[in-house]
Amino acid sequence: VRYPFPFWLSLLTHRLIFILLQQALKAVKRAKKAGIAVRMITGDHPTTALAIAMQLGIVSDMNPRNVLKGHEDVIYRILLSHHI
Repeated sequence: VRYPFPFWLSLLTHRLIFILLQQALKAVKRAKKAGIAVRMITGDHPTTALAIAMQLGIVSDMNPRNVLKGHEDVIYRILLSHHI
């Protein structure tokens, strides 16, 4: 089997992603403990974004209403959710 890139690069990439995920998880936990409402901005597909947000503890379920898409009025929804 031929891989499109060297195997060591795949291992390095997975390790880097794991390290970044662990750092992000710690940051989210600290922010929540401090009473900060955590939000995530990403260019990922909504389902991917929800899965990542669940891994980080930002959302508790895969409810599509937890995702704002680019075509929605993001600022309005954020302000509305914070009663501003």
